[in-house]
Amino acid sequence: MTIIRIYFEQDPETLLKKYMSVHEHGAELLDFNKIIPMPEKYSSSMHFSGPDEYLALCRERDLWCEKNWGTRFNNQPREFAYFLKENMVPMECIDVPFPIFSQLAKLTKQKIRITYLHEEYVFWGEAVFNADGSYNEKRFSDRYSKHNTPKELDEELGITDSLNDHSTWDGLG
Repeated sequence: MTIIRIYFEQDPETLLKKYMSVHEHGAELLDFNKIIPMPEKYSSSMHFSGPDEYLALCRERDLWCEKNWGTRFNNQPREFAYFLKENMVPMECIDVPFPIFSQLAKLTKQKIRITYLHEEYVFWGEAVFNADGSYNEKRFSDRYSKHNTPKELDEELGITDSLNDHSTWDGLG
């Protein structure tokens, strides 16, 4: 899982309201499909002639999602929940969904800054998305040696000096 914190220039609750959906379990989530709509042919009401067609279409859908959203699935409470009050997004993906944040910056016409930290310290960093959709990223991922993350980012992400000692990381994946 990756933890993402999102920072906006304006109130995120107002900016994100039309991009949110309420999940069946009551969690309010950032809905990728409202930011970059998925083609109708991949909807949950897909019909198949058999298991081979089902598997082929599912794989095609997953590839579309990876290319267009940066992750294989839309938001689920266990995968990508957005907490407006804490500006924190737990996400169960291998990587950060950069296409979603890039498009969100364009749609809201706001600069968005994110910080992210993989739970096993495989990677961490920050990115700034501009209102035109462009972005700059600073990623750090050398977990077996002393990293060169700026001290302010270390503090913001809760990375302590003990994490720089690779002997404490041996059991983390």
